[in-house]
Amino acid sequence: MRVREIAELTGTTVRTIRYYHEIGLLPVPEVRHGYRDYRLVHLARLIRIRWLVDSGLPLGRVGQVLAGDAGRPRRQHPGTTGETGEAGEAARSAALADLRGALTTLEDRLRDLSDRHERLVRLVASVESGGAPTPMPATVARFYDDLEARAPDEATAGAVRQERDFIELAYFRGDVPPEAELLYIGVTEESLRAGLDAFRTGVTAEGLSDEEIERFAAGVVARMKERVGGDLAEVIASLDTDAVRRLYELYDVTADERARRVGRVVHRLLTEELEKAAEPGEAGEPGGTAEPGRPAESVRLQEPEEGRER
Repeated sequence: MRVREIAELTGTTVRTIRYYHEIGLLPVPEVRHGYRDYRLVHLARLIRIRWLVDSGLPLGRVGQVLAGDAGRPRRQHPGTTGETGEAGEAARSAALADLRGALTTLEDRLRDLSDRHERLVRLVASVESGGAPTPMPATVARFYDDLEARAPDEATAGAVRQERDFIELAYFRGDVPPEAELLYIGVTEESLRAGLDAFRTGVTAEGLSDEEIERFAAGVVARMKERVGGDLAEVIASLDTDAVRRLYELYDVTADERARRVGRVVHRLLTEELEKAAEPGEAGEPGGTAEPGRPAESVRLQEPEEGRER
């Protein structure tokens, strides 16, 4: 068969086949009647190459995997030294390592695609229900909309918008664990007023003393605890620590010094509260299942900026 025919059979291109010839992956067939005559052996080899490449194996390693039929055991003939068997075993080990590496890469890609699929499903649902084209939950968006509408001055409104932008960015990146939405549910008039007061205070955080920052941060933590309520221990136990880490890394490159000053104190106080909630309890209680390292990380999820979750 000609090169175009083998290309069509394997779902590749003539240019790709010629490149495989050039790098030695695919043997060059004999010329018959003025053109290269590809046989079944070439077709089988090309299919295996494409299958390995499509599975995620780097092209530079495909040749090693294919060498000696991927190191497939062969019958030892009488009188041989056994060197071929050792070489075959080494080839199999190298091929297996490459394939396992490709499998790990593919599994990572599948998890990433699954996360993207879930976010896209939520986005479609949001738009279908009349919401905005954003992955940020409607409860979270309403929280910031209500705060901004009630802001007494532009400085406070600007602080609300800045925090909203950060949270929305984190949702777009998939860095906000679903447990975070609990902090925005059941907001009362009193909670909104307290939130505005916190934003207004946060705007002037650079001029606050250490003692004033301590009181401000304690109020933020108290409101967070009140919002989560009895679900605190369960939330700690179920937090995705990878998402927490990503969220904090994002915050770390976007926050200003004023926000970091408040955030350090909130971090310390909330860590103490979460560690208390994670202390072993009675059998079957969520507090007895939380990992010791999670409370400290979860602070960065719950309170990345001053006034976070009022």
